Amino acid sequence: MRLPAQRLQRGAYRVSHHLIADLPAGKYTAGFAFAELTAAGPRELAWHDVLCEFEVHYNTSQPFAGYAYLPAQMSVSPLYTPKNHLFKSHDPRLQHQVGVRSDAYLSSNGEAGFLMYGPYLALPAGRYQLRIHCECQNFIAAGARLDVVMASGAIELMACDQIDLDSAGCIVMPPITLDQPCNDLEVRIWVNEQTQLQIIQLEITPNYF
Repeated sequence: MRLPAQRLQRGAYRVSHHLIADLPAGKYTAGFAFAELTAAGPRELAWHDVLCEFEVHYNTSQPFAGYAYLPAQMSVSPLYTPKNHLFKSHDPRLQHQVGVRSDAYLSSNGEAGFLMYGPYLALPAGRYQLRIHCECQNFIAAGARLDVVMASGAIELMACDQIDLDSAGCIVMPPITLDQPCNDLEVRIWVNEQTQLQIIQLEITPNYF
């Protein structure tokens, strides 16, 4: 089956197929190919020899094996693509109970409390990687801890009883999964009197793996 070419704007799309067929009894596999027409000729965007396997059964003693080429209907619709979110330390959506805010850092100051909480971000369901970029020099965790919550703190998505920085200066944390849309994602970092921590920015990116 080959359908007429369509002109589409740049973006992500979901392709759906709908078909009804009267097939002889037997085992079948359904495949799929999707291509873009360019000046140099067709360029394959997706190719699957086997998308699914199924069987058709009738009250008959005559088995059937072979191929069937079927007419089908295809629809193409835009697919929502989550975007990256970046919050600098001076962004007012990152709030603080203790510490000192400057243009470059949100820094602990020898007081115990929440050095950072926010940004109360709305996100669709999905998997996300959070990275908190910090200044490596003079970093002392000293009992600092972190958690990620939603629903006004009622749902805990992830918690770290102690924090550490990787070689890039990011607080080490696993990805989070939202099973449902979120209206107020909140990242909280609590520090004590001995913690030395300078936060540069919070980055939230979709994680597809």
